Amino acid sequence: MLTRPASWLTAKRVRIHGLLLAVCLWTIYAVDISTPGLRDRYGLVKGTDFLHFYTLGSLALRGRGDLLYDMRAQAIGVRERIPEAAEVFYLPLYGPQVSLLFAPLARLPYGWALTAWLSFNVVIYALCCYAILKRCANLQSHGWTALILAIAFPGFLHLILWGQTSGLALLCFTLGFLAINSERHFLASLAIG
Repeated sequence: MLTRPASWLTAKRVRIHGLLLAVCLWTIYAVDISTPGLRDRYGLVKGTDFLHFYTLGSLALRGRGDLLYDMRAQAIGVRERIPEAAEVFYLPLYGPQVSLLFAPLARLPYGWALTAWLSFNVVIYALCCYAILKRCANLQSHGWTALILAIAFPGFLHLILWGQTSGLALLCFTLGFLAINSERHFLASLAIG
C-alpha cells in the first residue's frame, strides 16, 4: 500500500538524506584529490575540464589564436606547460572568447590557477543560491534545508570535480531570473543572451 508523499516526505527527512548525500559525495571527492601532485587517485589530472580552458588561456597569452582549433598543437602545449598531463587530448570546440577569458588564469602555475577557478565557482554558486533563497519567499523558512541540498547537489560536485564552466551559466540564468522577477526584461535578455 502506498502512502501519501506528505506523510513521509518531511523537511527533517529531506535534510537528513541531503546531509548523507553531501557527506558521501564530498568525502569521496576529498579522498580522490588527496593525492600529492596533479593526478587524482584514478590517474586523471585534477580539474580535467579546466585543463583545456587553461590551455586555451595559454594560447591567448602567446597570441596564438591560429592554434585554437588545432588539437595536436594544443596537446603539445599541454605537454610543455604541464608534463603530468602529457597524454591528454581535447577536441577544439571553444571560440576565442573562452581563450581570452582564461588568459589571466593561464599566467599562474596550473595548480594555483585551478584553485583560483574552483574558488571562483564556489563563490558564484553560493551567491546564486543565496540570491534565489532571498527572492523566493516560500524557501526562506527552509534556509538550512536549502543550504544542505545546495551542497549535496551532484551538479555542484561535478562543477568542482572537473573544473567546469557551468558556474558561469548558472550566474547568467540567476541574473536573468532576478531581472525577470523584478520585471526588468531587457536586463534579463542581456543576462541570458
